[in-house]
Amino acid sequence: VLPNAPSLIYPGKNQEKLRLKRDALLLKLQKEGFIDQQTYELSIAEPLPQKPFDLPQIAPHLLQRISKKQEGQRVKTTVEIALQNRVNQIAKYYYSQYKQNEVHNLAILVIDVSNRNIMSYVGNAPTDANHQKDVDIIGAPRSTGSILKPLLYASMLDEGALLPNTLIADVPTQISGYTPENFNLTFDGAVPAHRALSRSLNIPAVLMLQDFGVNKFYEELQKFKLKDISQPPNHYGLSLILGGAESNLWDLCRTYAGMSSTIDYFNKNQGKYRKNEFAELNYQSGFEPDFGKESYQKTIVGAGAIWLTYNAMEEVNRPEGDEAWKFYDSSQKIAWKTGTSFGNRDAWAIGTNSRYVVGVWVGNASGEGRPTLTGVSSAAPILFDVFNVLPRKKWFAKPLNDLEEVEVCSLSGHLAQENCPKIKQMVSLKGKTTSVCPYHKTIHLDKSQQFRVNSSCENIENIVTKTWFVLPPV
Repeated sequence: VLPNAPSLIYPGKNQEKLRLKRDALLLKLQKEGFIDQQTYELSIAEPLPQKPFDLPQIAPHLLQRISKKQEGQRVKTTVEIALQNRVNQIAKYYYSQYKQNEVHNLAILVIDVSNRNIMSYVGNAPTDANHQKDVDIIGAPRSTGSILKPLLYASMLDEGALLPNTLIADVPTQISGYTPENFNLTFDGAVPAHRALSRSLNIPAVLMLQDFGVNKFYEELQKFKLKDISQPPNHYGLSLILGGAESNLWDLCRTYAGMSSTIDYFNKNQGKYRKNEFAELNYQSGFEPDFGKESYQKTIVGAGAIWLTYNAMEEVNRPEGDEAWKFYDSSQKIAWKTGTSFGNRDAWAIGTNSRYVVGVWVGNASGEGRPTLTGVSSAAPILFDVFNVLPRKKWFAKPLNDLEEVEVCSLSGHLAQENCPKIKQMVSLKGKTTSVCPYHKTIHLDKSQQFRVNSSCENIENIVTKTWFVLPPV
């Protein structure tokens, strides 16, 4: 029955009028011989259709992504409905909190490391049209903040450019007019590289990038297939490590999934790698990704360097409510990193264990920043709530075939020289080629050990020889 005013009569509204119109049409069809008496009577007895249910909004942004790529096809996804519902609840809860501070958008992605299947896909918060509720944030390029720092750290470990405890300067720094600052606007003087990463210190990161080379790091990022980092290296400069570039949650989660899988496959297959370890993420059930041929040649970064990087990322202080996680047997180790873009426009958190990668972005799709919007305070709580609904998994096994134990200076973190207090430490295979400690100096003193002397001003038998740890002046 096609009414002249479809907004007045339709299933679920003005049912009696709809029934009268239907019955009149059926009677007309019977009288004109289009249907027989029995069909007419059976049709009259049929109940009216009721108001249709709303389409389920379980993963609407994933549906958008699929419809663009596979329009008209029937697709069964890898999304786990129970997990998706839980993650939707988490997103709804935090949205209700954050919108009070005028933060209206967020996105969450959960990946199975073993096969790159998407287990949960929340492309945006349950917001409204005024706040871009239909925008799929997962594929949207946003400023990376500090989220690329682990990739630089892993690349430098892998090349032998530093060791985990190598001291990095954290002092007021100006490089060709560029003056990086730490988030808390303080300085540590000198800090071990692993702690600079776990505390996300900006000045050491910039100095590390300067040492490694912007061009070289840019090439590494291209190997990771971070497609939104598409400008030439000199466009970004040293700001590349502090959010000067853009990426998206999809590509970043794929990158961390590839690194996690690198360790796992290396350990289970006698030190082998797969050529296409950083394969594309998959949402289609039954699809088997092609990870490429096996070889003993690393794909991008070696398993040992990734394992050392994840150990540094595991040291990051967790957000409020989860600070004492180490004291509970039910807790699990997670390698994770946050990022906050300039102007507090983007808050990131990405974490991984041996089986799952969880990525979170929080902010405003419009690009409006908010003073309290940071990776630690806004994205990290969501990250850990999602991990808490996932099955517990063990920490990464140590990739012994890509690590070597060496003696390092306990103070500088460099390879130890004869005058250094020594400790043993596992490093990547190229780590044994790094420089020896330059800071331990042999000093000649008088008997009181108050004054420096030499053989021209003091008898040799009265000279006391000491080793001092001397850092260079700022």
